[in-house]
Amino acid sequence: MEGACLEALGPPPATTPSRAWRYKDTVYLSLGSLLLIGGVLGATAMATTRDPFYVLWGAVLCSSTGIVPGLLLLLLGLRARKEEKTLVAFSAWIKTYRRIPLNDLAKNMGKTRFETEQVLAAAVDRRLVEGIVDRTTDEFVVKESIGQQIFVDQCPHCGAAIHRWFLPEDRLICSHCNQPILAYAAASTKSGSS
Repeated sequence: MEGACLEALGPPPATTPSRAWRYKDTVYLSLGSLLLIGGVLGATAMATTRDPFYVLWGAVLCSSTGIVPGLLLLLLGLRARKEEKTLVAFSAWIKTYRRIPLNDLAKNMGKTRFETEQVLAAAVDRRLVEGIVDRTTDEFVVKESIGQQIFVDQCPHCGAAIHRWFLPEDRLICSHCNQPILAYAAASTKSGSS
């Protein structure tokens, strides 16, 4: 009885990812600056005393609790800022393509296919770009173009089999007769998404 009740409820609602990652660099840089300034001021204050014990104790204490963690947080903040700028630029760039093969994407980025898919997954996960990977054609398709696809079955000039999905305004070259084809003119009766 309890299992039937759980099935009637359906799957649990999807949780939206946090946008806190956008502030990660600011948090790291702010905390790092505060710790670094506090550590330097503390070390300076301890160094003004003439007692060597306090000078040594102040240097060890302030560097281990302020200066070193502050520098590490500053480095992490700069790294997070660079990652964020890279992802935002990547997302803006990929939105200009409505449909792009993953191998071409990797070649354009100068990365391996696996590294490219990781960057793409991070951008999609952080909702910088919305779309899906069409595994039948091995292409990334931006969400706005998913419902606009048309299926081109064969070349209207020579009758060669093409069997691919295209966007209506796409132009392609037949690999058999080398004639240009407008996708909307060569579309078969099938329609929809892949």
